[in-house]
Amino acid sequence: MKKRATLFEKRYFEIKVSVREIRKKLMMTQEEFSRTFGIPLSTLKNWEQGRRGARPRTTALLLLKLIEESPESVGKEVAKILRVRKLPSPSK
Repeated sequence: MKKRATLFEKRYFEIKVSVREIRKKLMMTQEEFSRTFGIPLSTLKNWEQGRRGARPRTTALLLLKLIEESPESVGKEVAKILRVRKLPSPSK
């Protein structure tokens, strides 16, 4: 039996983003954008270069749209999450 697409999955195909344009608009290097928003640098480069099979998917698309609309807020929240979720140092 074929699975029916959810509303989210249908809307996903309507979301259009240009990672490079968002990054340039924010006047950030790839390294800065990667570090600020928690996106692996290699992933960011693949998206920007349009490498085969490299396209932001569902959650990543939503994150990029949020960055486009409110980069300061997203950057602050990502920083909070990454600080909180750091693994504890191993005990000696």
